[in-house]
Amino acid sequence: MARLSSEQQVLNDEISLVLGVDSDDDGRGDTAGPELYATPFNGYCRDKVFGRAPLQAILLLRQGDRHLLSEPSRAAAAAELASQIVPPVGLTEALTGQSAAQALEAALQLVARVPIRTLTFSQDPGFWSLIAHTFGARPSPTLEA
Repeated sequence: MARLSSEQQVLNDEISLVLGVDSDDDGRGDTAGPELYATPFNGYCRDKVFGRAPLQAILLLRQGDRHLLSEPSRAAAAAELASQIVPPVGLTEALTGQSAAQALEAALQLVARVPIRTLTFSQDPGFWSLIAHTFGARPSPTLEA
C-alpha cells in the first residue's frame, strides 16, 4: 500500500499512534476528533514523513484483483481492529485478559468515532480514486498504510 502511494505523504507503514479517540484523551480539551501520528517504527517504507493528520477513516486492507470498498459490521470491524492494537504493556510484561479488554475497548471507541471500511485493492494506485469518490473529496495527502 505504501509503495503504491508515492503521490501521497506516508506517515508510516508499520505502527502509528492514534490520539483523541475519547473527546478529551489527547489532553487538549477539544473534541476535534482522532488524529494519526507518525512513530519511529518503520517497516519497508523509507519515504515516510513525520507529523500528524486527522484520522478520517480506517481501511482494513485486503489484496485482490480489483479495487472495492465495503462496510464491515461494527462487530467485525472492532474485532479486527482489536487484534491489531498494540497493548500498552512493557516489553518484559506478559499480556493479560485485561490487555485484551483494553484493546477491544479502544477498538470499539474507534468504530464509534471513525468510518471503517474494508479496502480490497490490486497492485496499482487506482484505489485512491475509489477512496476520494467514497468519502466525497480528494483524500487527505497523508497515509498510514
